[in-house]
Amino acid sequence: MFASVQDDLFVRHVPRLRANWRTIGAERLITIAQARAEKLARFNRKQVLRNDDWMDQSLPF
Repeated sequence: MFASVQDDLFVRHVPRLRANWRTIGAERLITIAQARAEKLARFNRKQVLRNDDWMDQSLPF
């Protein structure tokens, strides 16, 4: 596997930790970035579902 600290996953989700990737460890940095990305995606899906439910209740066609 190849990973770059300039990858979008790292730039968006662990910008402060990127500089210290040698002390943290590449595998741990990938795990942290992936977990944060999944958490954000889960939150966004929950918001979309909440908005969809609100639209169904507010605008029943």
